[in-house]
Amino acid sequence: MWKPWVVALVLLCAAGIGYAVYKSSFFSTKPTAAQLLQSIPEATMAGDYERVLREYEAIQQATDDKNALALATWRTGVAKFELSQETEDLLQHIRELKEIVLNPEVNARTRGLVLSSLASLYCGSGRTPEVFGILYDGPVFGQYKAENDPNLSSRHLHEWADTLYPNPRNTVRIARWYVEETVWDKSISDEKRAEYKGIAEEYLQRAEGEAQKEIERAQTRNELDEYLAGEPYTAYQFWRMMEIAGLGLAFGEPYKSEYRKEFENFFIFAENHKNDATLKYQQYAHMFYAYFLLNIDGEADAAREQLLIAMERANQEPRPGSNPFHLFMRHESSKPAWDFTSQVMYDMMQLSPEFKAFVESLRDA
Repeated sequence: MWKPWVVALVLLCAAGIGYAVYKSSFFSTKPTAAQLLQSIPEATMAGDYERVLREYEAIQQATDDKNALALATWRTGVAKFELSQETEDLLQHIRELKEIVLNPEVNARTRGLVLSSLASLYCGSGRTPEVFGILYDGPVFGQYKAENDPNLSSRHLHEWADTLYPNPRNTVRIARWYVEETVWDKSISDEKRAEYKGIAEEYLQRAEGEAQKEIERAQTRNELDEYLAGEPYTAYQFWRMMEIAGLGLAFGEPYKSEYRKEFENFFIFAENHKNDATLKYQQYAHMFYAYFLLNIDGEADAAREQLLIAMERANQEPRPGSNPFHLFMRHESSKPAWDFTSQVMYDMMQLSPEFKAFVESLRDA
C-alpha cells in the first residue's frame, strides 16, 4: 500500500503537469508553424511582402520539419525579389526551390507543387533570360532542357511534376504547349494538328477533375477561400481560358463560341478575388483577349479597348521592376517574335499606337 503522502505528491505533480499543458494549449499566444503557413498566402495576396518574410523567419524558428519548411519556402514565393527588384534574389529563390524538389525528405505532393511552380517560372518572371539559365542548370534539371526552346523545356518540367503530384495548374500548362503549337507552327501537318488537339483536350478534361479534387481537399481542411484566391488556382483558371480560346482560333467550334464567356468569367473571378496574383494575370488576360477578339471575331475596336484596360491594370502595379507583364514587354520587344506569345505582343503593337508606345516605353526604360 502507498503511503498517503506519496499519493498526494503524485496527484499534485499530475495536476501541475495537466495545468501546464492546459495553459500552453489554450493561453499561449505564440502561433504554430501550421498557423504561420496559412498566414503566408494571405500576406502574399495582399502584397505585404515584409510580413511574408517575417512569418517565414518565424516558421524557421518554430519547426525543423522538412515538409513544413519546404511549404514555407515555396509559399514565401518571390517576396525578396518583389521588395528588392534585384534579379539575384529571384535566382536565389529558384535555387532554393530546386533543392526542395530534389530532397527525398519532402513529400511527393509538396515536391510536385514546387516543381510545377518552377516549370512556369521562366514565363512567370516575364521571360527573364537569367531565369532560364539557372532553372536548367545542373545534371538533373539540365536533362529536361530543350536547346533554344523554353516552351518545350517548360513542358518537360511540367511532365516531371505530373509524375510527383498531378494538379490542375500543372496539367493545364502541359495542354498549353499542344494548343500553342497548333496556332503558331504553320509547318505541322493536319494529322499532327489533330493529334495535338486531342492531347490538349485530354489534359484540359483531366485538369478540370483535378481542380474539383483540390477544391474538395481545401474544403475538408477549411482552406477553400485561401485556395480559390491563391496563385495556383488563378493560374489554372487563366490557362484553361487561354487554351479554350486557342482551340477556338485553331479549330473553330465549339470553342469559338465559348472563348468570350471564358474570358468574362475570368475577369469576374479576378474582381471577386482582388489580390496581387490576380492583378498580374489580369494584365496578360486583357492583352490576350484583345488578340482573340481581333483574330477570331475581327473586332478591332473592342480589341483596342481591351489593350487600354491592360495598360491601365499594368499602371496599377505597385512594383513595376518585378512585374512579369512589364518585364515580358521589356525582354520580348527587344528581339523578333519567336513564339505565339511574343507574336501576340507584336500584333497588338501594330493594332494600337497607344499600346505600341506603352511597350516601347518599357523597352527603353
